[in-house]
Amino acid sequence: MKTTFLIQICILFSQISISQNKSSNNVDLEAFKLIAGSQVVVYSRTSYISDNSASSLSYYNFCKNGTFFINYDGSFSVEGTYGGNAHGSSSGVNYGNWKLVKENNETYMIMTFANGSFNKYSVNKKFLKQGRWRIGNVQYAIQRNKVNCKD
Repeated sequence: MKTTFLIQICILFSQISISQNKSSNNVDLEAFKLIAGSQVVVYSRTSYISDNSASSLSYYNFCKNGTFFINYDGSFSVEGTYGGNAHGSSSGVNYGNWKLVKENNETYMIMTFANGSFNKYSVNKKFLKQGRWRIGNVQYAIQRNKVNCKD
C-alpha cells in the first residue's frame, strides 16, 4: 500500500527536486496558503464491474512549518472460482518535509521523506481551490486549516 498512496498523490499534483523559504520570490504564496495547514484525503477503489475489490484511504497532512505526515489504510478481497477467497488489509504512516518551488513559471511540491527519498509534483491550484474532485476511480478532498501541527 506504500506505493499506492504515492501513486494517488501523483494524480493530485501530476508527478514529474529543494528548502522552503517563504520569503523567497521563488515560492508561490497562493499555493502555499492553499496547502499549508491542510489535509488532503485520497480515496481509491477498484471498478464496480469486477468481482474483486480493493480500496485505500490516505490522509496527507501538510503543516505550515514545512513538515508533513501521512496515514493510510487499504484492503482487498478476491473471490475464487471454486469457493476460495482471499482478503487482506494494511495500514501505515509516513512523514517528512515538504516545500514549494517555482520553476519556469510552474509551481512544484517537493516531498522529502524521513528515509531521504523524495518526490516532486506539479501543483494543480485549480483542483486545490475546488476543494473536491475525482479522476477515474480516485476521489480527492482538501480541508483547509484541518491539521494540528507543532509549528
